Amino acid sequence: MPDVLLVSVEDWASVSYAYARALRAVDVDALAITAKLHGFDYTKQAKQVPVESWRNYFADSQIIVNMHSREHTGKLPGKHLAVFHGGAKYRETPKLYNDIFNRYVDVSLIQTGDLLGLGAKNEVWTLPPIDLETIKPRLGIHGDKLKIAHYPRHAEDKGGPAVNRVVELLQASSKLNSLFDYSFTSEHVSWPESIARMADCDIYIEAMAPTHLGKPHGAWGITALEAAALGKIVVTNFAHAELYRKTYGFCALQVANSETELELVLRRLLAMSTRELENLQVDSREWVERAHSYEAIGRRLKEVFETYCGDALPVLFDPVAYWERTGGIKGNADSTNGVESGIIFSWLVQKNLLKGSILEVGPGQGNTFNSLRRFADLTDYRMVDFVQSSRELCRQTTSVLPDAWDGKALPYASNSFDAVISADVMLHVPVQDIDTFVAEHARVSKKWLIVSSYVGLYDGKSRAPLAPHCFRHAYEILWKRYGLSVIEKHLTHDRSRCLWLLAKERQ
Repeated sequence: MPDVLLVSVEDWASVSYAYARALRAVDVDALAITAKLHGFDYTKQAKQVPVESWRNYFADSQIIVNMHSREHTGKLPGKHLAVFHGGAKYRETPKLYNDIFNRYVDVSLIQTGDLLGLGAKNEVWTLPPIDLETIKPRLGIHGDKLKIAHYPRHAEDKGGPAVNRVVELLQASSKLNSLFDYSFTSEHVSWPESIARMADCDIYIEAMAPTHLGKPHGAWGITALEAAALGKIVVTNFAHAELYRKTYGFCALQVANSETELELVLRRLLAMSTRELENLQVDSREWVERAHSYEAIGRRLKEVFETYCGDALPVLFDPVAYWERTGGIKGNADSTNGVESGIIFSWLVQKNLLKGSILEVGPGQGNTFNSLRRFADLTDYRMVDFVQSSRELCRQTTSVLPDAWDGKALPYASNSFDAVISADVMLHVPVQDIDTFVAEHARVSKKWLIVSSYVGLYDGKSRAPLAPHCFRHAYEILWKRYGLSVIEKHLTHDRSRCLWLLAKERQ
């Protein structure tokens, strides 16, 4: 039986199945069961189990999640319990459901920002993940005109009339009308058909619904994530964008919270060049990969359950503990290999940095340093690491002891080094720490950064799961966020790894 069991009478939008997949992606045994399969014909769904048979699954489960604000289980002695609130029922009568669930749950998972602060016990904003292996990106502008689409399953709930009014206003302009075609339908189709028709547009308008059932709303749904995963520019309402930024980081959605804002956003997009639009499409896909992959949401759920459900699950990955426990980074192979070392050396020569001050963050056993000094003398090359066993291992192989570091703020003043190198390190940084990690690299560099890391395949093939101590990041978004321009980049290892030469835009 699973450690985490998610139960639903009907699994709306297949969310419980997605959460179970997310938890399994971070090595938590999880299962979603539902009494009724969804009518949207999802290709992958929760396991269908009649309600009267659910107790067969309860005995060996450590945490049981009651999905979609429904009283499925009641109090179960000896079990950790959670509830997921994510739809119209809870929005309409939150007190009713809080009175039911707050009596016995340890934590409340909240799907949309408008449902926060309504009285749920120990509420945590927990947005859903997307199956990035099934939903492949379809990038690029493929016609002479932009194709704008709006395909709400329930037009009134998604603000279909408001969207159509704005589009009709733009169509009335002969100049703007010549720039785009518009496709609208609220016809119910299967999930694969829904994905296929969204893949055929360039800009997808997801919602314009500031209220729902007379209550504040302004939230986007799973369709927005699906469209973004397809690499579409997604326009939608988002009344809690600032809270999202503080909780999850960068968001690639084009936000419009009124008809006036929607008109302005669409006019701005129509005025963009093809390259600018295609960059926004790439941002969309990379945003979902960073914040809403199975791995990203799985780590968030795991952390939530560890916080509110005691020792029911294994402890989250701790980089310092992991590398100390394994005795540092060992192995005979040079992680940067000859090809990558040669590229790094050529960049150092090209930018006249060999005689400058260089900092390498996370040198491991010193492979990069040993490779580079075969090419030339390095007169001012320093290393820093937060793993004591790695520092000692590096000293043994290079005769240089790296500086000590706490893994957070680098122990140097701003603009201390002509170049900062991070070779095969950032893939080991957990998602919740990567922003600080990149920001510190940028802070201590005068101008240049050289980074190599795992990026997965760029050719649309599915990516194999990573080891528990490895993480995927949306690097191109991170570079933009911290004022770093990509001067040059190289893909290696069958296009699964990338080296970047980066320059600070603001010194």
